[in-house]
Amino acid sequence: MLKKIAMLLSITITLSITGCMTNVNKEGASGTDEKVTISVGDWPTENRPQWVEQYNTYLRNMESKYPDIKVVPDEWAYDVNSFVPKATSGQLPTLYETFHTETQKIINAKYCADITDELEKAGYLDKMNPMLKELVTKNGRVYGIPKDAYILGLTANVAMFTEAGLVDENGVPLFPKTYEELGEYASIIKKKTGKAGFIMPTMSNFGGWHFMSIAWSHGVTFMEQIDGKWTATFNTSEAASALQFIKDLKWKYDALPDNVLVDNPEMLKLFASDQGAMYFSNPADFKLFDTYGMKKENFSVGPMPEGPLGRFTLTGGKTYMFKPGVAPEQIDAALKWLEITGESPTPTAELLAVLDENYKTWAEEGQVVGIYPQNVWVNEEFVKAKANVIDKYKNIDIKFAEQFMNAKDVRVKPEEPMNCQELYKTLDACIQAVLTDKNADPATVINQANSDFQKNYLDKISE
Repeated sequence: MLKKIAMLLSITITLSITGCMTNVNKEGASGTDEKVTISVGDWPTENRPQWVEQYNTYLRNMESKYPDIKVVPDEWAYDVNSFVPKATSGQLPTLYETFHTETQKIINAKYCADITDELEKAGYLDKMNPMLKELVTKNGRVYGIPKDAYILGLTANVAMFTEAGLVDENGVPLFPKTYEELGEYASIIKKKTGKAGFIMPTMSNFGGWHFMSIAWSHGVTFMEQIDGKWTATFNTSEAASALQFIKDLKWKYDALPDNVLVDNPEMLKLFASDQGAMYFSNPADFKLFDTYGMKKENFSVGPMPEGPLGRFTLTGGKTYMFKPGVAPEQIDAALKWLEITGESPTPTAELLAVLDENYKTWAEEGQVVGIYPQNVWVNEEFVKAKANVIDKYKNIDIKFAEQFMNAKDVRVKPEEPMNCQELYKTLDACIQAVLTDKNADPATVINQANSDFQKNYLDKISE
């Protein structure tokens, strides 16, 4: 009964916003004019005027090409604290964004719609990056469309590497091949420049996020599903060894900033202002050039270093998901919206115009442009078309990113499948423990974290 009441309230609110006529026979569709209504989350707010203008253009193009579809803007953006109340009250937008790390949790909780049939009808399923498709799949059914994806690399400050004498004949930084070399190079830079050789974030989940690739390269498995139950499995010597490396950066190599309590904005400020020489990053994302004032000629990125089991890097990003209970025609309408916004796999002239505008805007906003991302769509015509647009607006000397883009021996792994953001938070505390206490024992810290993560999160998962 409560569920029916919530659904009726949702319908009433939708009608009041969109001005649809009466005689409604399904959410978002009118029995008189057959207009399909969808709400779209993450609509840009006024503090991003370029994107407001862009989305208004999308809206006009949508109305022109698909007059039978009504798009309602919704500025709500995914947040772990507000999501469940929105979902349980039926107030999610028809199309909303979330992080790759949250998709399986949302699927298990039934807070999204199964869109397999509509994707198959549109011809999208076989064009989706298989690794990313796995993140939104359960029992052979697909529940989302990855929006974007990145892989982490080792970003280097060219000016600081040059001052330390760690560049090749072309002025490109000599990227450390192993984590041991990373510690050694960071120590050299600290001694020669007086500034941090490496920046390790330790707050707001970013420390745990950056720790993943190090841990995987040491052979760590964070969780497994055993007899249908998710079990934390990182109370191992391999995890203790990975955490020991973090501890060594502070107490052996003396390579970190003096203040080890570093969040993401502080990390970027240190790097951009020549106060830190290296950090792990999604190289095509942060606004280093405009927001943080970095000189473009000081930016360089290479592959992640190698650990005992090889080179590993993390891929992440955002995913589109659909409100549970949406009608098939609303899913189809949302796919048409993604076509208009340049996020379908077919490189039509319309889609290419959107990609062109997007990369032009990103370059103007000071984001790094020139590095090819992990593609959501892997059909050859789309990949080539997107690369051409990126090349058009690149704002870096590509020689400083070639090692990153051409690395062949890096194993790419998706973020952990369950409670990943909570895992990052748990690992933040581990990193802080060994960086603030010289006597902290990594094995003891890891064992306690494994126990806490199991009790506080994995034990509460309901399949």
